[in-house]
Amino acid sequence: MAITCRVSENWQAGGMSRKLRWLIELVPNAFVEMSKELAASRGILNGDLVAVRSARGEITVNAVVTGRLKPLSVGDRVIEQVAIIWHFGYAGKATGPSANVLTPLVGDADTMIPEYKAFLCDVRKREVEKTQ
Repeated sequence: MAITCRVSENWQAGGMSRKLRWLIELVPNAFVEMSKELAASRGILNGDLVAVRSARGEITVNAVVTGRLKPLSVGDRVIEQVAIIWHFGYAGKATGPSANVLTPLVGDADTMIPEYKAFLCDVRKREVEKTQ
């Protein structure tokens, strides 16, 4: 399961934070944050390139392996959760893989507010292609 998130350095809208060089220096690349347990089970190390895939699309980002996210126990199942930074996109000085590529196009019927916060995904280590 994936959730989208922000970091303190990019709390404002991407239209602003993708244009400010000093914020780009603080968070230069898109990433997906995951638990130590999920990373270990997939052979992923902190900083590795990973592919995050949903029913809608796929992006390649850096892995951030952390103790902040923990596996969830739901009944007799263990559910892993990853957090994908919401900040990056195609426009501005800080371009990069967009979480929008992965999120479903659904919203609340009464308020027309998009529901982009949670969706199913798969995370796999991306093998780096060797050049000759």
